[in-house]
Amino acid sequence: MDPYFSTPDLKEKQIIFFDGICSLCNAFVSFVFSKDKEHHFFFASRQGKFFEDLKAYMGEEEKRADSIVLCRNQKGRWEFFIESRALIEILKGLPGLRWIAAFLSVFPRPFLDRLYRLVANNRYRLFGKRESCRLPSPEEKAYFLD
Repeated sequence: MDPYFSTPDLKEKQIIFFDGICSLCNAFVSFVFSKDKEHHFFFASRQGKFFEDLKAYMGEEEKRADSIVLCRNQKGRWEFFIESRALIEILKGLPGLRWIAAFLSVFPRPFLDRLYRLVANNRYRLFGKRESCRLPSPEEKAYFLD
């Protein structure tokens, strides 16, 4: 698939796709929203139509249901990040938290991805699961894409 597809309304957005029924994932979205004062990030549930539509442009790894996906448009080309790489890239975009991204970047990616998968595979058991996808608050609504 062509990663250069045209979406002029999304050119400068970084989109965080998250598991909408995961309590941990929803807490992370709330955390990012509270720290992202300049609104670099937008959000969409992995269970939503927007994610389904964008899957055509993703590799098999990015389509996996057990990972957050960061999607951004760089020079007209969509890039997708998953697991620890997505987390690090998100932290790089949050003022005051870039040092955490730098610290995590010291560790080998396979190690960080294994740790990420350990938490991801147990997230419902450890943190709970919602009955339905999160509904954004009125303040958040403009930053949720579906």
